[in-house]
Amino acid sequence: MIVNVRQHYGNEAGLFGPELRFAGNNKDFSFDCPGLDTTSPAVLLFQTRDVDNERNFFNINGRDIPGGIPVSAERDDWNANVAIVGAGWLKDRSNVLQIGARNDQGGLLGDIDDFLINNVVHSSAGARGRRGAGHDHDLNADPMGEGGDAFCHSEF
Repeated sequence: MIVNVRQHYGNEAGLFGPELRFAGNNKDFSFDCPGLDTTSPAVLLFQTRDVDNERNFFNINGRDIPGGIPVSAERDDWNANVAIVGAGWLKDRSNVLQIGARNDQGGLLGDIDDFLINNVVHSSAGARGRRGAGHDHDLNADPMGEGGDAFCHSEF
């Protein structure tokens, strides 16, 4: 789990309620992926709500994630998203996920998109010394354990 707390991005603190963590325009999340086979692509799973434009940014270790943060079909519904992280993008240690809100032109002035992101999880079937690709994913796998997939984790 890279992000396990709902994060409000944008410029209107409290728009989604005072109980949500306000990240502002940008936030970085540091995370480790011990035992990851960095030569294999990986999958990033995440939830979003109320994303209004395609100019927000979403990258790992300085590389834009293909597809970015998709625009939400409905304002009040959570959306499940899947993105592919390219082979060689991740490291065992010191990865950085960057998330940012922008206006319709991609800038920081004026009306910045306000949206929520929750439950960003990274998974790879290409863990060193573990079962290979083609097996069922165990979402309760121990990231440092003996079986299952490699999962990244962060401390924040």
